[in-house]
Amino acid sequence: MKKLSETAPAEEKRRSASRDQGRTRIQFNSETSTRDNAFSTFSLNVSDVSFRLAEAALNKGRLPERQTVRAEEFINAMNYHDPAPGTGERLSFAWEQARDPFTHNRDLIRLSVQTGAIGRSKGKPLNLVVALDRSGSMERPDRVAIVRNALNALARKLTPDDRVSLVAFARTPRLVIDGMPGGDPECLVELVDSLMPQGGTNLEAALDLACEIAARHFRRDGVNRVILLTDGAANLGDTDPARLKRKAEAQRRRGVALDCFGVGWDGYNDALLEELSRNADGRYGFLNDPARASAVFADQLAGALRVAARDVKTQVEFNPARVRSWRQVGYEKRQLKKEDFRNNAVDAAEIGAAETGTAVYSVEVDPRGVGPIGVARVRFQNPDTGRYEERAWTLFHRPQAPALADSSPSMRLAGCAAKFAGWLGGNPWERGVRLGDLRMILAGTETVFANDRAPARLLSMIARAEMLVGAGDS
Repeated sequence: MKKLSETAPAEEKRRSASRDQGRTRIQFNSETSTRDNAFSTFSLNVSDVSFRLAEAALNKGRLPERQTVRAEEFINAMNYHDPAPGTGERLSFAWEQARDPFTHNRDLIRLSVQTGAIGRSKGKPLNLVVALDRSGSMERPDRVAIVRNALNALARKLTPDDRVSLVAFARTPRLVIDGMPGGDPECLVELVDSLMPQGGTNLEAALDLACEIAARHFRRDGVNRVILLTDGAANLGDTDPARLKRKAEAQRRRGVALDCFGVGWDGYNDALLEELSRNADGRYGFLNDPARASAVFADQLAGALRVAARDVKTQVEFNPARVRSWRQVGYEKRQLKKEDFRNNAVDAAEIGAAETGTAVYSVEVDPRGVGPIGVARVRFQNPDTGRYEERAWTLFHRPQAPALADSSPSMRLAGCAAKFAGWLGGNPWERGVRLGDLRMILAGTETVFANDRAPARLLSMIARAEMLVGAGDS
């Protein structure tokens, strides 16, 4: 392996020459002195859309737009194969530590919270409203196949006790199915196949009608969700993300969540769909491959329909006597105030059954300090009881943290995902990252997790980015 260095001026120069600098100013978490503020509080997130968008861009021979790179969604695209919760436990916790190979005197810490596998509750009937984009931009054969496969996966999850409605929209929305009982997958798919595409995309009107139908069939004892399938290319009605977000928040307060599933890569509006789902207790997914649409959609939907923990907030209290400074990687849009942690009026994300939420920190540890690194806490609402519960785990100091290259496969995977996202997004704290070194640190994880495609996909993405940087320099 080449010597890992703090700076890589030649690569940084090539990178700058080959990147679109973008027009939107991107905010990154800064390094914080622990004596000034020892608390990091945030809403835990499990989306992987940013990772999938970057993969689609790199497969097309382009670096992703920097504003679409969210480091937490790279970190959470990986399965770290941590131990599941024990019998009677709703959550399990794992953490690891390794030296940062690119930043002097900094360690990386990985924290993961995992929920247990639970069956769908018999007492939770579904009231689902699918808002399906049938505008001209959705007419492409690959997008038609993606939608068909996704809805087939949805239909097969429904029982006769469930109710499903369908709003198709283009210039105007139209109610195609109104509260149909589940249990007939072929009927739903056949109705979707009969819809003709039209011009224009009035997302505002579609959401208004979908939420009206969700309210009409509202189940106080059930799960109420609007599922949006679109490329997000809204061009009619109110297209302002802030105003659409306020509508989504209002529905969330009424007990109706909004799940957003983006379809296709070209012309995709990530900013709008990410903001809508983030503010509506919803899932955010990205479907770009017809062959995998059914599995990806089913996995994401399972988390929405089998919620294991609501309003999941994480707080790390660093010990000023041991940690000089800390910086959270990603989660910029999910930061909370210290006092929000136990404020049940402040909304946070959901985690489904058998899902894992992971965070990475860069910390400056004082080797002469005293005590542990800190304490990690998780607070959530138990959906079965409605009560809020809290867990805490001590992060004990480890004097001899291994180098990232010598750490466990899961730590290497998390560290490389975080560093690669920082490189792609132009994070100034990651200027020293070298792609070749990332590849070498990551090598072998794809064989350790042989049944998991994510490490190999990450390796391939790093290699493609490295080729593009080289091409930009020639």
